[in-house]
Amino acid sequence: MAGRTQALSSRGVFVFIFALSFVHVNTNSTDINPCASQAEDVRNTTLLPHYLPPAKPTLNQWCESGLVPDVIDAPPPLQMRVRYSDLSVNYGNILTPAQVRSPPTQLTWPGEQNGLYTLVMIDPDAPSRQDPTLREFLHWIIGNMPCCSLGSGEIQAQYFPAGPPKGSGLHRYPLLVFKQPEYVIFHEPVLTNKSFEGRPNFSTRKFAHKYELELVAGNFFQAEYDSTVDELYRMVEQQ
Repeated sequence: MAGRTQALSSRGVFVFIFALSFVHVNTNSTDINPCASQAEDVRNTTLLPHYLPPAKPTLNQWCESGLVPDVIDAPPPLQMRVRYSDLSVNYGNILTPAQVRSPPTQLTWPGEQNGLYTLVMIDPDAPSRQDPTLREFLHWIIGNMPCCSLGSGEIQAQYFPAGPPKGSGLHRYPLLVFKQPEYVIFHEPVLTNKSFEGRPNFSTRKFAHKYELELVAGNFFQAEYDSTVDELYRMVEQQ
């Protein structure tokens, strides 16, 4: 009986410690500095508390989509929960470019209390999945994020909205979170969202290998052309 009581007590301690690894950050709060100078395009992003780990994705969801092996060698161990306003990203569901014009409003993934993380979003289907000569088109990178505070991270590539060309069909858009071994000094130039420069032919694999990043969580959606893409291209070309 004493052994069973000790086991239950140990289990309770484990659950309590595990729960502490999920951090609630609301970047809309007046009590939190959103670091607007560094994180202007994520100032409305909220990280919600979850005291149980997100469901593990199945191998099929990543393999059937082709993201394994097109982008990564194996599925992320855990699910990242992503929302654009009231719309959830759910392993390949279809959203429109208009719906993802702004950065996600909510991101949630399990993390370590003192860990640092890098978020990467890309399009492996540029200009089309049938002819991906620009694979991968880089959409977003934020590095050196404390668990789990995007507003305190360092933007390496500003959020660039999904812009699949007309007639190119569905494009896949994975969002991937990597754990860093330590603080990283990134050597790539910081990219704005006012230019295509530096975004085509990015390699998530090479980037992760270069900085010894460990993939821990992810999710993805699909999108195809709508009329807002034309407006996006016009805005970039006018810069």
